[in-house]
Amino acid sequence: MPRHGWITMCADKVRAALGLGGNLGDPAQAMARALKMLDAEPQSRVAAVSRLYRTPPWGPVAQPPFVNCCALVDTGLSAEALMRFCLAVEKI
Repeated sequence: MPRHGWITMCADKVRAALGLGGNLGDPAQAMARALKMLDAEPQSRVAAVSRLYRTPPWGPVAQPPFVNCCALVDTGLSAEALMRFCLAVEKI
């Protein structure tokens, strides 16, 4: 029996938790752009985003603090496809 409608679409999606962060350039703007690109991906929707928060850099190299957030994404992509998409977005 064929499956149709939004109920099936919702049932075929999973909720993924993503951590975003950076400390080069304008990380808040970069994360906003990445979330827009993820939301524009036909099989994915950003469901929620945390507030931005700063964390100190780790290690012996002097660098600016990191800006971080977490996002919940409802997606029909496999884990591997979601990772590939996120890595491609990161390179832009």
